Amino acid sequence: MLDVNIKQNRKISLLFGILAVVTATLGGFLYYQKIKHDKAQRELNELDKEIKQIQLADLKKKNGN
Repeated sequence: MLDVNIKQNRKISLLFGILAVVTATLGGFLYYQKIKHDKAQRELNELDKEIKQIQLADLKKKNGN
Protein backbone atom coordinates (compact mmCIF):
# COMPACT_ATOMS: atom_id res chain seq x y z
CA MET A 1 0.00 0.00 0.00
CA LEU A 2 2.86 2.38 0.77
CA ASP A 3 4.37 1.78 -2.68
CA VAL A 4 1.10 2.76 -4.36
CA ASN A 5 0.94 6.06 -2.46
CA ILE A 6 4.56 6.86 -3.31
CA LYS A 7 3.96 6.12 -6.99
CA GLN A 8 0.81 8.22 -6.99
CA ASN A 9 2.62 11.08 -5.28
CA ARG A 10 5.39 10.96 -7.88
CA LYS A 11 2.89 10.93 -10.72
CA ILE A 12 0.96 13.84 -9.22
CA SER A 13 4.19 15.78 -8.64
CA LEU A 14 5.29 15.12 -12.20
CA LEU A 15 1.90 16.22 -13.51
CA PHE A 16 2.02 19.48 -11.56
CA GLY A 17 5.60 20.05 -12.69
CA ILE A 18 4.65 19.60 -16.33
CA LEU A 19 1.62 21.85 -15.85
CA ALA A 20 3.83 24.55 -14.29
CA VAL A 21 6.29 24.39 -17.20
CA VAL A 22 3.50 24.59 -19.78
CA THR A 23 1.88 27.50 -17.95
CA ALA A 24 5.16 29.40 -17.68
CA THR A 25 5.93 28.81 -21.35
CA LEU A 26 2.48 29.98 -22.41
CA GLY A 27 2.77 33.04 -20.18
CA GLY A 28 6.11 33.95 -21.74
CA PHE A 29 4.75 33.47 -25.24
CA LEU A 30 1.70 35.63 -24.55
CA TYR A 31 3.88 38.35 -23.01
CA TYR A 32 6.10 38.34 -26.12
CA GLN A 33 3.03 38.55 -28.38
CA LYS A 34 1.67 41.49 -26.36
CA ILE A 35 4.96 43.35 -26.77
CA LYS A 36 4.87 42.76 -30.54
CA HIS A 37 1.22 43.86 -30.72
CA ASP A 38 1.87 47.02 -28.73
CA LYS A 39 4.81 47.93 -30.99
CA ALA A 40 2.75 47.37 -34.13
CA GLN A 41 -0.11 49.43 -32.68
CA ARG A 42 2.26 52.33 -31.89
CA GLU A 43 3.59 52.24 -35.46
CA LEU A 44 0.06 52.16 -36.85
CA ASN A 45 -0.97 55.12 -34.70
CA GLU A 46 2.08 57.03 -35.88
CA LEU A 47 1.28 56.35 -39.54
CA ASP A 48 -2.34 57.34 -38.99
CA LYS A 49 -1.19 60.62 -37.45
CA GLU A 50 1.08 61.31 -40.43
CA ILE A 51 -1.75 60.58 -42.88
CA LYS A 52 -4.05 62.97 -41.04
CA GLN A 53 -1.39 65.68 -41.07
CA ILE A 54 -0.91 65.25 -44.83
CA GLN A 55 -4.67 65.34 -45.39
CA LEU A 56 -4.97 68.49 -43.28
CA ALA A 57 -2.13 70.17 -45.18
CA ASP A 58 -3.80 69.22 -48.46
CA LEU A 59 -7.13 70.68 -47.34
CA LYS A 60 -5.45 73.89 -46.23
CA LYS A 61 -3.68 74.13 -49.57
CA LYS A 62 -6.93 73.61 -51.50
CA ASN A 63 -8.85 76.13 -49.37
CA GLY A 64 -6.04 78.68 -49.56
CA ASN A 65 -6.02 78.77 -53.36
